[in-house]
Amino acid sequence: NIPITPFYNLRLYWTGMFYNLFLPGGIGGDVYKTVVINKMHTNGIKVSGTVILMDRISGVTALMVLALLFLSFTTLYPLYGWVTFVGIPVVFTGFVTAIVIFTPRLKTLIGKLLVWSFLVQTFQVLSVFCILLAFGITCEQNAYLFIFLISSVAAMLPFSIGGIGIREMVFLTVSGYLSLNKEMAVSISLTFYVISAVASLTGAVTALENREKVTPH
Repeated sequence: NIPITPFYNLRLYWTGMFYNLFLPGGIGGDVYKTVVINKMHTNGIKVSGTVILMDRISGVTALMVLALLFLSFTTLYPLYGWVTFVGIPVVFTGFVTAIVIFTPRLKTLIGKLLVWSFLVQTFQVLSVFCILLAFGITCEQNAYLFIFLISSVAAMLPFSIGGIGIREMVFLTVSGYLSLNKEMAVSISLTFYVISAVASLTGAVTALENREKVTPH
């Protein structure tokens, strides 16, 4: 029951992406959106806070499931293949449980949440796949994509600015276990970050527009 249009919601998302470039763990944009939405609803902090939390959890769910699927196509599969079969049901169960406990009003939207989350994360994987092609990498592509998915989960932790550093550390470390080119792995990670940063600059426009007025137009 929050009076927000899809276009204004998209603008909030852009602005959040922009702030996430400079704040730890990508939570700065979430805080901004929570504050703005709080001005639209008498119980805005609770409502927007829990919804944004579920948005985060659904994104992590999609990342983890995709990572577990890609694990099946790496050299780690013979030893850790069981993790895929055990992990996917556990992740889905955890997601549904979190929805039921924290935001029961979203129970009817679980399917839509998962579909949109998987679409978003799939497009991220496709963007990294394009980076691999640009670097001329035609072998072990699934392994690089597997590392990217793990690094994306790690980048959500509030220990770095915009995920920079954490993502590269994961690429560097895991590429060694998979016998991949470490320099190339880090280059892929940095390239993805630069592209993401450029795309996030779209939010600078909306951030400037909203610096004095944060109610929807």
